[in-house]
Amino acid sequence: MKKTSFGSRMLGFLSFILLLAFLITCALALVVTIKSKKDSTGAVEIKGHRLLNVDSDSMAACELTDVSNYEIKSIPLRSLIVVESVPKNAAV
Repeated sequence: MKKTSFGSRMLGFLSFILLLAFLITCALALVVTIKSKKDSTGAVEIKGHRLLNVDSDSMAACELTDVSNYEIKSIPLRSLIVVESVPKNAAV
């Protein structure tokens, strides 16, 4: 087994600390960016997609009003949904 010198162990430790600090800084920057992009409804928009939380049971299944042919019939409370924004002049 080869022994490493104190200097090389210290350099490895400092490299680890710098990498950890960099990753924490990136994570904090991501959180601040997302929080600053919220609109008046609390939604975050990233590249034409809005991230929304389901805050009430209004998205729960209801046999009386379901006339769609969609496979998903219910979205549970506290779900995260992604809504794609479509330009107004897009062909349907």
